[in-house]
Amino acid sequence: MTIVRMFFLLSALMQASSSEAKTPIVIDTDMAIDDWPAMLYLLHHPEAEVLAITVTGAGEAHCDPGAQHAVDLVDITPSRGTPVACGPSEPMDGYFEFPKSWRHDADTFYGVPLTRSNRHPLAIGSPELLVTTLRKATQPVRLLILGNATNVGLAMEQAPDIKSKIERIFFMGGSIWHPGNIIVKGFTDHFKNKVAEWNVMIDPVAARIVLKSGVPVTLVPLDGTQQQQVTRQDIRQFTKEAKTPGARFFAKVFEKIKWFVDSGEYYYWDVLTAAVAIHPEFCRMQKLNLDVIVGYSDKTNGGSPPPFSTQRWDGRPRRNFDPYYTGQTFLSDEGPSIDVCVESYPTLFKPDLIRTLNYSR
Repeated sequence: MTIVRMFFLLSALMQASSSEAKTPIVIDTDMAIDDWPAMLYLLHHPEAEVLAITVTGAGEAHCDPGAQHAVDLVDITPSRGTPVACGPSEPMDGYFEFPKSWRHDADTFYGVPLTRSNRHPLAIGSPELLVTTLRKATQPVRLLILGNATNVGLAMEQAPDIKSKIERIFFMGGSIWHPGNIIVKGFTDHFKNKVAEWNVMIDPVAARIVLKSGVPVTLVPLDGTQQQQVTRQDIRQFTKEAKTPGARFFAKVFEKIKWFVDSGEYYYWDVLTAAVAIHPEFCRMQKLNLDVIVGYSDKTNGGSPPPFSTQRWDGRPRRNFDPYYTGQTFLSDEGPSIDVCVESYPTLFKPDLIRTLNYSR
């Protein structure tokens, strides 16, 4: 065998080995601001293979702009071509939705320009893409949920067999001991819920399906992200080291949201969860038995409800959730055992975030 042939054989073997070592992942996202670096993290990560991205239309971004922006983000990364679809614009039950101004900002990328891809989202819905992707997978898949779990809840109800194809679910959602984050001054002062977290409250039915699915779940609640507050120093360091198109894009987003950082209310919620899907050592985990409150009431947060269909996903009448406690994630002896990130380590995570978003295959 010549030296040249031996070189090409070794190169092929190394590439095959590298491919086999990658972790297959599906990202389910509502295309909120912190989802963007979370997606970019996994789309750049040398150990991750993103099989599909399922966007929920019931989260922060509306379906059409959210799904197209997901395609645009994918195609500035080494994972260009990853399929994207969008799901229903209503949660499985109830009438909760994000504030209109938040949705506008998510729909417009805060005014930060991004090159438009020549690709478009798939014509099929997110639950269908999730089911198809999992059934075709040749090895167990890690499922990352970065927003309300509507797509995943619907897929599990429609195709229970997919549960056996999921290695573990990583879900950014809930709040165990830390106060909830629903009431934000100047935006949601009229809301009554002081105990829930947005991703769970928007669709508590779907969140409960996920936790009770029997699939191993790692939950990253607000409690586990409190060490990951974003600061001006983080922005300066990130911007200084941004080299790839993905990193440079989010550096521009940082410039637009300095007011959010200065408010002290912006944390690396979703991107920490994405990192934990590859590096669980970024968190201190604790096994807890958890459940989600799903309660109904005639009371509301005031104002007119969104124009959702009167029937929910299973044909039953859509009902109004209790505005005080629905969506609360609580300790329950009867709840499933969940691996919960109760503390995270910024000295491990933050340098890794910068390093990964600047990785170029």
